[in-house]
Amino acid sequence: MKFLLPLLFTLFTACALTTSPPEKISLAEKITPLFVKKLLSSDTKATHDMFNDNLKQKIDLNALNKIQTDLIKEHGELSSISQSFFRKNEAHFIIKMELSTIVLNIFVDTNQKISGFWQRYVEDRSERKKLIMLPSFDGFKIPIKITIPDEASNEDVKSVIIFIHGSGPNDYNGTDQKLFHHLAKGMNENGIATVRYNKRSYELVRHQAFDPRYRSSKDYRKFGPSPYRHFIQDANQLVKHARALFPRAKIILLGHSQGAGIALQVAHVNRMVAGVVLVGFTTTPIYVSAFEQTLYRHMDSFYRLDQNRDNLLTTNELAADNVIASQMTAIDLNHDKKLSRQEFKGAQFVNFIFDQDSTINRLTIESLRLPSPVKILKRSKFKVVFFQGEMDHQTQSYHTKAIQNANNLKWKKSNFKFVYLPNLGHALNHQDKFIEFDYQKVEQSTINRLVQELKFITD
Repeated sequence: MKFLLPLLFTLFTACALTTSPPEKISLAEKITPLFVKKLLSSDTKATHDMFNDNLKQKIDLNALNKIQTDLIKEHGELSSISQSFFRKNEAHFIIKMELSTIVLNIFVDTNQKISGFWQRYVEDRSERKKLIMLPSFDGFKIPIKITIPDEASNEDVKSVIIFIHGSGPNDYNGTDQKLFHHLAKGMNENGIATVRYNKRSYELVRHQAFDPRYRSSKDYRKFGPSPYRHFIQDANQLVKHARALFPRAKIILLGHSQGAGIALQVAHVNRMVAGVVLVGFTTTPIYVSAFEQTLYRHMDSFYRLDQNRDNLLTTNELAADNVIASQMTAIDLNHDKKLSRQEFKGAQFVNFIFDQDSTINRLTIESLRLPSPVKILKRSKFKVVFFQGEMDHQTQSYHTKAIQNANNLKWKKSNFKFVYLPNLGHALNHQDKFIEFDYQKVEQSTINRLVQELKFITD
């Protein structure tokens, strides 16, 4: 459970599950097939009645009805249901709808009631078929999507952009609001070809979703100790592929968030790269960035609520934030019905502790063995466009401003261009306030501005 952070549910999740003693036929195997059939039907009340009593207050009939309606509306009619595996309190189903394949996990409590379910993976089968399967440096197949301007041949293409993902298992569309999809469309309309791809971690998650035993595979096990190296080499392989496809084109890398660092690493060693666009750039090691994102960016919420500036949030002050107030039982450690600044920080910092021993440490160790972003930029000869949202609370604009200061004061390099967007957040989404997690689709005016600034590299 992540404290104080807004949770994005795909269907409905239950965090706390009780365990049951081993038995020949698990509870999940007994009751979940019926639940799936009800979920995909119009029998909302019967589906609702299968829920654990403690959860009924969190999902009412109207909410469940919307889930059922949206499933059919978005994915079409049911084609088939297959049962992938059962554990004592968990069932795993592969549901083929008319348009999509859904992998669904369902959890069961000791009273033989459904305690939660979540949409683990969704795949648009028709879109998957359109992707090109490109063998990467080690033979692992990376699905890619190539789009070129209308009526242009590969020989005609003068510029091609390769999009590089931020952190997390992302597909070729990029972020949840499909940042890369919208940017690629804008690029194509302005005569620029684009290359997008499914991040390796996304493909591994996809394989595991369909077959949980995939975690034991060679591809999965070799990726674990060195994810950052794999991301860099996958992107580098795409540069080589783009050069073969578009022999006369300038190759540009657009890296978002974590992808900004990867783009710099690739451009540093591959002379085929003419320039990079950095969106949501950061100068610090992953460990430091994760620390700041987990702890300090949320202090804005504390100061906003602390109206009398006494470093305590009272019941009245907490009434303005339901997310924090709902978790007071867990995070009010001295049970005085007030939340001190240190208790607030402790609730944030525990998320860093939970992640620290796995992904954060592993990626940090890897990245520290490579040239730092500052060293690469200082030595760079390729062109760099910093395209930075001023309202970005994840990789804040001060990172880019620090590079601009260093260049103005000492480096005096002419291959940099700094572009700041006043009301844009981490994914180039419009924001009216600094801390906002409801990312909106990138606006056309932002795409137009990016195309305009690309001339710094393409001309």
